[in-house]
Amino acid sequence: MLLPGCKKDDFYMYSSQPAIYFYSGVGVNMPDSAAYNFILLPVTQTADTVYLPVRVQGFSNTADRTISYTVADSSTAVAGTHYTIGKAVLHAGRYVDSIPVYLKRTADMANNTLKLYVQLKPSADLEQGYSNHLVYKLTVTDRVVPPSWTYTLSSTFGAYSHVKFRFIVSVLQVTSFTGLLPSQAAAMATKCKLALVEYEAANGPLIDENGARVVFP
Repeated sequence: MLLPGCKKDDFYMYSSQPAIYFYSGVGVNMPDSAAYNFILLPVTQTADTVYLPVRVQGFSNTADRTISYTVADSSTAVAGTHYTIGKAVLHAGRYVDSIPVYLKRTADMANNTLKLYVQLKPSADLEQGYSNHLVYKLTVTDRVVPPSWTYTLSSTFGAYSHVKFRFIVSVLQVTSFTGLLPSQAAAMATKCKLALVEYEAANGPLIDENGARVVFP
């Protein structure tokens, strides 16, 4: 029995030649890109992992299947320096899986946004799936764009420095500080003070780009 609208040859190709494509699982407009920023992580964390989601176009299998890929020459992220890619495999019994990308936090990310383009290729186990979902575009940075340092922010966090603001963002996990109520600002300041105490206990004083010790009022 064939599905409505399917020809016999189409059904045979679908069932006999499983294919792989990037997949998000959220509706028909499947995003095949992501923007990653280390700024939201603690300043002491130097690595993280991003998972590129893939899906099989066809049936699951009782054995693992190898996913083949290449990194486009247009990528500005450098293998071994900014990232490494883990084992690319569609595990047995799965329709959806992921390719791990291990990111490394490097000094040049503080002033640059790096690009990594991963393109799926045919393998012995899997053909290429949907042609418009074969390339995953990942951007990686560690940049921070400081807000206007208003009186409220100054009275809450003290004098501005790039290192201090990076620490604040990593602790609070927010980058926007507009419309803060006094109670919210006070709670944020307390959280940052406690986090700084913990940081200094483990690492010593946090020194900013001007050579001054980071403190909160």
